[in-house]
Amino acid sequence: VYPTWESYVAQFKKVGGVIEAFPEWVVGSPSANVFIDPLGNISIQSTHEQIFFKEFTFIGATFPQSSVPHLPLAQAILAIAKKCYEKGIIGYFGIDFVALRQEGLLRIWAVDLNLHLTKTQLTFQFFDLLSGGSFNPESGTYLMPYGISYMADQHGKESEVSASNLASRRSYVMTDFVSSSRFEGLQLKTFFKDCRNLGLTYDIGECTGTAFNVIDTTSAGVLSIFSSGFTIIDAMKEASRTMSVLARRFGQNVSRGGGKDAESFHRIYSTFRFIADKLRNP
Repeated sequence: VYPTWESYVAQFKKVGGVIEAFPEWVVGSPSANVFIDPLGNISIQSTHEQIFFKEFTFIGATFPQSSVPHLPLAQAILAIAKKCYEKGIIGYFGIDFVALRQEGLLRIWAVDLNLHLTKTQLTFQFFDLLSGGSFNPESGTYLMPYGISYMADQHGKESEVSASNLASRRSYVMTDFVSSSRFEGLQLKTFFKDCRNLGLTYDIGECTGTAFNVIDTTSAGVLSIFSSGFTIIDAMKEASRTMSVLARRFGQNVSRGGGKDAESFHRIYSTFRFIADKLRNP
């Protein structure tokens, strides 16, 4: 951080730098998580739509991506992954894109390569563990098989009525850094009891609701959250509601000002609420 523009320009002239172009008509920021095994087999693990606050501050993502048709995105992902393998890259990594309108056409640019297991992929694996479904890399959707369903007859006896070929799509919204000093030292038993009483639950049967990742994070005052629903709209509404309930429960100020904690809450809460309202009333 430089105190003045003049000091920044002086240092820039001295050491050089990179100026990144920014397209004018950005319509989305899809990302992809990829795995390459040692034999060069490539698999698309998940796709997300990144959510940014002002100045490209990443605050979360929706699953799956929704700004571009999946097929051309998948083709771009595989082309980049093949080049990565040729360069000796294997394992997990992420690719960030920008979707934009150019001369009336929808285009995608690859803008970043993250050579590690990303936070969005970790959230996907958590979601996948709880849901027990599967991501279809050809369609870009997540299908959750219901398995066997049951119905009670007139005598109250349950009978099998549907087969395992039934499936339903799921979407979710994630944010990995909800911070507050009020989370520090919080006992998990107390926290989850409060969540249950306030209606913040995850339905294992329907695979909808809100789940928290608090492994080794409460001591730092940080929560990782994902909210799942049948559609992106359902998931975003649940995520917005979750942030609102947490703010009331922990006395967290969700308006501007009030310190670093309040600003962190404001960024996530206000952005999720804005998107939920826009999706509900396009």
